[in-house]
This record gives sequence, structure tokens and C-alpha cells, in this order.
Amino acid sequence: MVFLTLALSQFDDVNDIDKIKNSIYKKIVNQSFYSPYFIKYDHLEDLDVDSPLITILENCIKSQEIVKIDFTDKTIELELYKIAAFYGFWYLFAKDTCDNKTKTFKLSKIKKITPLDKYHKTSHAKIEAILDKTHSAFYDDGNCFEVLIKVDKEVARFFKAREFLQSQRIVKELKDGSLEVSFEISHDEDVDNVIKSWLPHVEILEPKRFRDKLTAELENYIKRVKQA
Repeated sequence: MVFLTLALSQFDDVNDIDKIKNSIYKKIVNQSFYSPYFIKYDHLEDLDVDSPLITILENCIKSQEIVKIDFTDKTIELELYKIAAFYGFWYLFAKDTCDNKTKTFKLSKIKKITPLDKYHKTSHAKIEAILDKTHSAFYDDGNCFEVLIKVDKEVARFFKAREFLQSQRIVKELKDGSLEVSFEISHDEDVDNVIKSWLPHVEILEPKRFRDKLTAELENYIKRVKQA
């Protein structure tokens, strides 16, 4: 509006300029903005990005400083990697120096951060590579395995159109239009919700342990519903 006002002021000697100005201003002020797009975002837990704790975390992540963090239930020395959101909640993605395992820690449980004037040398490329394989807050460092599922033809097009996890790979397309799809995960929960959301059109093929676990959960659910 300021730039427009300055620009139009250069034409004050033009006849009817006031009427032209008023017409332009009304169109701008009364402009009805209607977007043809609708995108539904997951609700995120509130995060005060200006709080002292978050400011310290951000600075230490950027400088690759090792810190001691007091949580509500424990105190841990950590290499800080990222602040990450999973399923609407904020977590700290960091390596525990006690066992050298990368884990997630609930941000809301942090009570105090103490920089230790020590620094790690984990490269940004390595951190990004780890994050590429992190599908949920249940990430379990060093525990990587493959889940193989069969996707019925009725929903196969959705799996061909997009990756539901970054590690998704279409292994085989069968003659009847169904697919065999694999995921590389570190914890059952990484892919558990994806599979359940597509029932009954998906079937776990491997590992048997995971197949049996989901089968038992569904049997217990059906039994509980019938008893209600």
C-alpha cells in the first residue's frame, strides 16, 4: 500500500486521479482472497521457539556442542542433531553418549540444558542419512529390519503414486494387479499405523513375528468388540 500510494502520488496533476485512486484502493482493500487449494495439516504440539530452552538447543545444534540435559526423569549427556516433529509432537533427535545410540527425546520433558564446551564431529550428511530412515519417534538405532507386505489391487495405485515411508520399495507387481512392497524400519511402530490404515487390503508377509503380532491384536480387538 505504501509503494502504491507513492507511485500514484506522481500522477496528482492528472484529471480525475482522485477517483482513480479511490477505485484502486477499494479493489485492494475489498479483495476477496479465495484459494482453490485445501491442505489439511496435522495439529502440532505448541512450541515456544523464543523460549530460552529452545534458543539454547538451536545454538548448540548449530555449533555441534555436546550438552547435559536434565529431563523430568533422568539426566543424559547428548550430541544434539535435530529438533523433529513426529505425529504432532516435538522431539529432540540426539545421540546418547553413554551407549552411543541415536534416540528421540520428548522436548516437553526437558527441564535444564547445560552446554559442556565439548563438540562432536558428526557430519550433517550422516545426520540426514539417519533421519531418512527415521519414520517415527520409536526409532531404535542399530535395529534395522525389512517388512514385506502384499497390497491388494484395489489400493495398489495409491502405493504406486506415493511413498508412505521414505524406505518404501515396490518389490514386485503381480499379474492380478496386487503389489509386494517392502519397508526398511527400526521399530514395529514405524510402519504399524501405515499397515493398519489400509486393512483389510494389505497383508504382512514378513517377518512372521510382526505378522503374528498384528494378527493377535486384531483377534483381541474382535473378541473385545463381540463381548461389548
